[in-house]
Amino acid sequence: RDLHSFPTRRSSDLEPVVRPERVRIATPGAGESFPAIVREVIYHGDHLRLRLAAFGEEDFVMKTVVGSGERIDIGDAIRIGWAVDEARALAAP
Repeated sequence: RDLHSFPTRRSSDLEPVVRPERVRIATPGAGESFPAIVREVIYHGDHLRLRLAAFGEEDFVMKTVVGSGERIDIGDAIRIGWAVDEARALAAP
């Protein structure tokens, strides 16, 4: 299965869910990924919490380890992804 076989939008029955620490900033050529814009960067000591505009939402949250790559600033266009087995489909509210 590839990443696009997992729904990335809420349907009437299912809502895709990925834990913030399982989302990764994709590197060029690293496989499938999705576009996102950084809206907020919050320093939490050993990690950063990023609030992103992604999938038509303004509050997609992910975590990344401090010092794990290049500097991330508000307004940056990045690509994100995760392993398919890290995502879950939950009943939509």
